[in-house]
Amino acid sequence: MKNLIYFALYYFIYKMFMSENMPKIYSLKSIKFQVEKGKKYYWCSCGLSANQPLCDGSHIGTEFAPLEYLSDADKIIGFCGCKHSKTAPLCDGAHNLLTPVDIK
Repeated sequence: MKNLIYFALYYFIYKMFMSENMPKIYSLKSIKFQVEKGKKYYWCSCGLSANQPLCDGSHIGTEFAPLEYLSDADKIIGFCGCKHSKTAPLCDGAHNLLTPVDIK
């Protein structure tokens, strides 16, 4: 019962104060992406882009903006798919810490 009360309280606080400011979760894992040395990429931070993991302008009218990533080598990187990484635009495993409330 105690856990249910905590969950209900967390859910209420989330819905009342945070849901409008949270990005849409696109994926619960990193998005592997081939990048080229010296090329700039613009990572979608809102989760609304149809061109994931890259921005397509869907954030317009929101508080979100794309993050620039400049590749230092030809390689495959893991862009964040959950949009909650503290090392954005790269994945830091934050998707492993998301709760059912975070995942709409």
